[in-house]
Amino acid sequence: MAAPKTVEAYLAALPDDQREALQQLRDTIRSALPDAAEHISYQMPAFKAEGRFVVWYAAFRDHYSVYPASEGVRATLGEDLEKYLSGKGTIRFEYGERLPKALVKKIVKARLKENAAGAGLSVQSTLVIVEESQNGIVERSGRLHVALMARVGERFELRVRDRLMDGLGHRG
Repeated sequence: MAAPKTVEAYLAALPDDQREALQQLRDTIRSALPDAAEHISYQMPAFKAEGRFVVWYAAFRDHYSVYPASEGVRATLGEDLEKYLSGKGTIRFEYGERLPKALVKKIVKARLKENAAGAGLSVQSTLVIVEESQNGIVERSGRLHVALMARVGERFELRVRDRLMDGLGHRG
């Protein structure tokens, strides 16, 4: 089966009970993001607002899920979210159970806040390393990709991709 290219195609391929649950989830997310665009991303329906993905959702055989359960979402919603957490980044709902619409809207609002704070902001720059060797000065340069991840309480974490540093002859 080919990967769906539209949200409508994704939903149409589901059994009735799954489609109904996902349509209710979709409508709830849409009510919190009335101006967002819908896309298929990672072969799942997703909502994108202000140029950034906010949430994804997907159907599975025995449950349906919303992504991501980011650190900011978990910190903001705490115990309200705990019952629905499954794994590190998954918010899981069961078919046949009432969808907690207020919680879904809070998840969307928390993700919007994360996006506004710059979570996942990527910056690329050129890194130049100058080394002194026995034969004089050696200059090596390469692309450096830095991801600035917004954290709760205005703390930030800087991550550097190792494979790009590998090109500069550095390990670790």
